Amino acid sequence: MIEKVAADHGVAMLAKNLKLGLDLADLTVPGDEEKLATIVDNLLSNAVKFSPYGGAVTIRLSKREEQAVLEVIDAGPGIDSEDREKVFEPFYQGRIAPEGYVKGTGIGLSVVAEYVRMHNGTIQIVDGLNGGAHFRVNFPLQSG
Repeated sequence: MIEKVAADHGVAMLAKNLKLGLDLADLTVPGDEEKLATIVDNLLSNAVKFSPYGGAVTIRLSKREEQAVLEVIDAGPGIDSEDREKVFEPFYQGRIAPEGYVKGTGIGLSVVAEYVRMHNGTIQIVDGLNGGAHFRVNFPLQSG
């Protein structure tokens, strides 16, 4: 499913000459496949939007204990510390605008946060060593 969502962003990634790195464990997260795909789609869409021309985007899926860990990492400007508490609120768009890109609605990350909660997961912004945004989503592998 992650590979399919990534392929849907192929044209936008090609237009910005972005390199996509996929490191995906063979895991199945129980839940609504459409909502899980929307989580990946919205996180990847933001990564593509904020990455500079010629940058890189990485998607990782791994297993830690009884959790699936999804990470989406870009090489963009990152998320300002003052915005971190607000980026998951509906319609909040932050202070850093992507260059040459159509302004979004500000609901993508709020939808991600809601769908993550619906799957008994958590989402966090991770401090990266090289700047850029780094989102980490944890999902339980056992339902219930």
